[in-house]
Amino acid sequence: MKSARLGRVPWSESSADDWAHDVVSALLDSGCAELIKGFAAAGDFRSAAELADRLAADGRIDEAISILEPPASAGSWRAVEKRARFLVEAWQPEEAVAHLRSHPESEMRPVVLVRALAAANAVAEAIEILGAYGPDLDARLLVEVSDGQDMDDLVESLIRSAIAQQCPPTWHDLPPSDAFLLDALARVLERQGRTDEAIDVLTSAHERDVAANKVSGDVVSSLMGLLARNDMLEKVRDLVAAGEDADAAVRVLADNGRFDEAIEILRPQVLARSAWAPVTMIELLTRAGRHHQACDLAVAELQYLLHNEVLPVLRDTFVAADRAEEALTIVDSLIADGPDQTMWDEITSERPFLLMACGRAEEALAACKWALDVRCLMDDFVKAGLAGKALARLRREVQDPSGALRARELIHSGRPDDALDLLRERTSVATPPTYTLLDGMP
Repeated sequence: MKSARLGRVPWSESSADDWAHDVVSALLDSGCAELIKGFAAAGDFRSAAELADRLAADGRIDEAISILEPPASAGSWRAVEKRARFLVEAWQPEEAVAHLRSHPESEMRPVVLVRALAAANAVAEAIEILGAYGPDLDARLLVEVSDGQDMDDLVESLIRSAIAQQCPPTWHDLPPSDAFLLDALARVLERQGRTDEAIDVLTSAHERDVAANKVSGDVVSSLMGLLARNDMLEKVRDLVAAGEDADAAVRVLADNGRFDEAIEILRPQVLARSAWAPVTMIELLTRAGRHHQACDLAVAELQYLLHNEVLPVLRDTFVAADRAEEALTIVDSLIADGPDQTMWDEITSERPFLLMACGRAEEALAACKWALDVRCLMDDFVKAGLAGKALARLRREVQDPSGALRARELIHSGRPDDALDLLRERTSVATPPTYTLLDGMP
């Protein structure tokens, strides 16, 4: 492949991220790393970010940090933030802190700075920054960075102060965000061994919400999670029996690895045909590694999946069980019933994804009915060596005012110079609009 000519970056900061990212990725996939390094050295964030991610994935984190320096020095906050994260990963937190503080925007976006300070053992300073936000305190981040630092009394005081500033004494006007503060307070109490107090905090808040006829789903979820972490499963069951959200109980139990208990709570909901319970059970069985049971249930609930327009659940379940061929047989049998049935479009749209899962990429591309399907499977087409054909298909069906699709097609056919010349020609007139996933669909 000939070496692409280095010139000005053929996209602007205001260009849509999706097409610019796609072009950079295509250039890297086609062996144009030196060209992208040149763009990055000239201060282009998109080029630097894509290349840095690939270098970091290969374990070359020092090179990733170096690649991001020019756009960071040019004032790109995204480059500063990304470079700081890599510095922390490379065990250079002090340099990350200095790097962030050199950019004025770090004071307005403190999350990365706070984590870098914590990594640099400057936890007190990190907590001071967070505490200055008062009622807008990021309590979960506060709990995270203070873990194991023997500062729980201060952390508890800051969270209680934030709650007091947000809420009147009656708590009848609790804003939704306060559920995060209550959860953070409960976690601080829990890690101090004050589990009963933590339960009381969340239970009292829930009872006040109920008395005020308010929805407190986040508070209930926090309470259920606290009970699950402390093996108080009977109390979780009591909440469900009292009419609280069974889905919330299932979710928190599963998140805590208590799959058997989650399935036990969900089973009556499935039998009662509660909304979305079959889908939740299929996904739960898959998460629990009980793939064959999940597949059996998906087949048994096939009409339910069709009626509720969630047929991809069948595909995902069988693919996770390494049984994509069986799912394809099921979909083909549905297609054989003819196009007069309901959900015909959804049924036929499953074929390309299942064909791809079976390793039949050429057939998958031919089976794509919509441009959206081609876009969703584009990474797979690239890996299968079908990028050119897939992009040509998209270009026939999708508006391409930016020239990004044609550029990617040229890149994958070994003509990066022509691709960049095309983009420069388009961007020399005006910043091009981007296409959307729905363009070209009837």
